[in-house]
Amino acid sequence: MLRAFRSLALVPRGFVVDRVSSLDPLFKRLLGVPSISANWSAGAQAVNDFVSRRGDIAHRGKDARYVAINNLWNYKTLVSTAALDTDNYLAEFLRDNFPGNARPWNRRQP
Repeated sequence: MLRAFRSLALVPRGFVVDRVSSLDPLFKRLLGVPSISANWSAGAQAVNDFVSRRGDIAHRGKDARYVAINNLWNYKTLVSTAALDTDNYLAEFLRDNFPGNARPWNRRQP
């Protein structure tokens, strides 16, 4: 775990996640996780689509394409699910790869 904390210094200032391809190497470098995005039940492409849409809104403002309220709710569910998938995967990964053979926290249900 100390290695992970030392590795945080290697994260560039102003690090921006513009695609899943930015996250996978970061998790690999910090914790040794081979591919965090492979553990998302919705898949990496769904998260990429959300990140692109969010970037469009953030950078183009009122000139961005309209987003229906149902799509916003779907994005909320997507992000919550990806976060939960990541949390649960990391609990298992850390148990299996670091001393102690115990999960650092319990798995959570949606």
